[in-house]
Amino acid sequence: MEDTYARALIKLIQAGLRPEDSVAKINAALKDKGRQAMWPRIKRAFLMHVQKVAMRENVTLSVACKEDVVDAKREAQNHLARNDADRMQMVVDDSLIGGWKLEAGGTLIDRSFKRQLKDMYKKIVQ
Repeated sequence: MEDTYARALIKLIQAGLRPEDSVAKINAALKDKGRQAMWPRIKRAFLMHVQKVAMRENVTLSVACKEDVVDAKREAQNHLARNDADRMQMVVDDSLIGGWKLEAGGTLIDRSFKRQLKDMYKKIVQ
C-alpha cells in the first residue's frame, strides 16, 4: 500500500505540483483514512523509486587511470544510444587496475582487468 502512495506522490510532482503541495495532498488523504503512521514506509518506497529512476538515467564510465579515458570512451560509445553518450560521466577508479566499466540504464558492462582477474581466480579455484 505504501508503494501506491509513493507512486501517487511521484505522479503529483511529475504533473507539476510543487513537492510541498504534493506531500500536503497525500498527507490529507492519509489523515482522512487514519493512515498517517504509514509515512516512514511511504518515504522508503518513494526513495527507492527515485533511486531506480536515477540508476536508469545515469551513465557512468569508470576507468582505471586518466590515460585510459580516450580508448574506454570510444569502446563504451558502441554500447550506448547517442543521447546516453552525451550525458556520460567519467570517473577514475584505480581499483579497476586497468580497462573500463560502463553503468547505464541499470546495465553494467565490465571490461576491467579487475573483473578478468576475478574470473581467472574463480576458474583456478574450481
